[in-house]
Amino acid sequence: MRSMLLAGLFALIAPLVAAQTVTVDGVHLTSDGMQPLPVQIGGRVMAQPTTSPADPLRQRYTHQWPAVYFEAAFEGTAVLLKFDDSVNEYRLIIDDLSPHPLAQPGKAEVTIADLPPGSHRVRLEKVTESIWMLGAFEGFFVASGATAGSVVPRPRQIEFIGDSDMTGYGLRSDTRVCTQEQVRLRSDAQSAYPALVAKHFNADYQLNAISGRGLVRNFEGMAPGNTMSAIYAKTLPDETATT
Repeated sequence: MRSMLLAGLFALIAPLVAAQTVTVDGVHLTSDGMQPLPVQIGGRVMAQPTTSPADPLRQRYTHQWPAVYFEAAFEGTAVLLKFDDSVNEYRLIIDDLSPHPLAQPGKAEVTIADLPPGSHRVRLEKVTESIWMLGAFEGFFVASGATAGSVVPRPRQIEFIGDSDMTGYGLRSDTRVCTQEQVRLRSDAQSAYPALVAKHFNADYQLNAISGRGLVRNFEGMAPGNTMSAIYAKTLPDETATT
């Protein structure tokens, strides 16, 4: 019954992606009136506070590297996800149910409601490769009366360094000839072998990979001076900040 209820719920997610606010049980939900959840981050992400004075739980998570993911836990019946990303496709997983795609949400707040009462774990995975463009996730939120949980790091951590073999380059394409944008939208870093290996061993993972970028030279000489050796230390490859 629970799977059937959530399957029906996921069918309603797509129309909600464009919505800025949602009403649940007569309550008008926006992130401003909700409680931010602690977020466990996987991958290369720049976290910056969105309030002044800074609230460590209200962060903007900007990313360019592939296969980043965000996890949180809570007790309640609804969770809100806040985005500022018109570029990437994400995959949303609640508990152990089948994942659901959220494609190019833009600047939006997406509410998942009518969850069964009790504890839930939510995971948001970045699917596409966007090394030339910034995307941002701004967190999970629950009603003020809900109970925030925590997600602890996994006992194993794996770092991968590579190129298109690791980014899932064009993995979902059903044609051999594609535009560059079609290749990007049909890529799937979460279905490539680094993510699959890490999940098999219940490990957190960080993917340092860009399609066509090598340690010494890049494919067909593109982006000279921006090999993996030059940008590996950068949290965002287009920026100067490093980790």
